[in-house]
Amino acid sequence: MNRAMLLLLGIAGGFLLALGALRLGLLEDAGVPVPGAFDEATQAAAGDDDDGQDDDDDDDDAVPQRVVVAAGRRYVRLDDAEQALAGVASERLGTTMLSPERQVVGIVADDLVLAAQQAALTLARERRDAQAATLAVVRERLARLRGLAGQGQLGAAREIAELELAARRERERALQLAEHVAQAEQVLATQWGGELVARTAPGSALAAALASGETALVTFALGAAGEPPAGVAVGIDGVREQARAARVVAPAPAVLAGSNRASWHAVVAAPALRHGMHVDVWAETAHEPLEGVLLPDGAVVWHGGRRWYFVQREAALFERVALPAQPPGLAAAFLPASAAGDARVVTRGAQTLLAEEFRGAIPDEDDD
Repeated sequence: MNRAMLLLLGIAGGFLLALGALRLGLLEDAGVPVPGAFDEATQAAAGDDDDGQDDDDDDDDAVPQRVVVAAGRRYVRLDDAEQALAGVASERLGTTMLSPERQVVGIVADDLVLAAQQAALTLARERRDAQAATLAVVRERLARLRGLAGQGQLGAAREIAELELAARRERERALQLAEHVAQAEQVLATQWGGELVARTAPGSALAAALASGETALVTFALGAAGEPPAGVAVGIDGVREQARAARVVAPAPAVLAGSNRASWHAVVAAPALRHGMHVDVWAETAHEPLEGVLLPDGAVVWHGGRRWYFVQREAALFERVALPAQPPGLAAAFLPASAAGDARVVTRGAQTLLAEEFRGAIPDEDDD
């Protein structure tokens, strides 16, 4: 294409651009809408619609102020309707007397082994006693012969020598049997404890109860040495309600527990228990009952690594209170009678009150 043709095309393009600009100006002067053109009124109307939507959002996000601070104490405020909607309920809990319990693991002892060892000890003692009687007879005859020899009777010297040899043999046998009995007694005392060995001697009531199979012997360790627990219950699968009352009968050697903690033997009427089974033992840790209130699970909340409960101070005001130090061995939340007083404790909806108290600390998604 030559230069003359390019020049003609450029002149034609410029003419078309000028013509289009002129047409647009004529249309705007005539009030004809032009696509892509916005006037100030349209923009204002659009802005008003946006503002109205924002106002609606603000109304939806508005949260009533439900935390009241008075005299340095914080309260959550909920009226009757809000309490009903949130499911909040409170009541005055009655006091009760209870003994704290500690749950530990026990093991069903093999009372058949105990009975067999007791029988072996009884047999060893019988043999020892019989040998002692034999030795006494030999010694008595030897003493009589020596008396006759002292009177000058002939033939007594030879018989005396034979009896002296027999007496030495019988004495050695008696010493062996006595040592065997001592070893058997030591084994029993080490494995079972001297008091239990004495109480389960052949012919005793406890030995008969264990031999019947209706009673089981349970060994458990509880803690520091001291008085035996006032009350004991034995169960399986950790279900306290199904545990059976047991009776402590004797202290047990610490070696049974594998530690230096105080251990105990208890008997329980539970024919389904078999030796070697691990069972749950609930043992009272205090001999003096405690008076107070047991809080239901729904009344206790966690915050800041501590346990709390709510008290209804007025019709619409609820205060969060720290749960005091608990007695050792008590699983449920316990309030001493002095701390419980006459307050109405929130038994349902405590977690909701905690959420309302710290609602402002929860970041809003719109703030992200």
